[in-house]
Amino acid sequence: MDEAEHELRAVLEIHTRLFGPECHDTLISRNNLALALRAQGRPDKAEREWRTILDLHTRLSGADHPDTLTIRSNLGLT
Repeated sequence: MDEAEHELRAVLEIHTRLFGPECHDTLISRNNLALALRAQGRPDKAEREWRTILDLHTRLSGADHPDTLTIRSNLGLT
């Protein structure tokens, strides 16, 4: 695990603890972690994060919400 991933996981843990797993800030933190994982050459782990985020975003904000569309784009689904 590189330093960026370590820091992003720490932020994600704090957001999850303070705001819950379905909070917008928590989902943004998860997306940032997925971006870092992809940049590290670990697309399988990034995809797992994005699929979880996509499910949550779609349920909470709808399929047409800009953040949902961004996650779909990150997954190559647009």
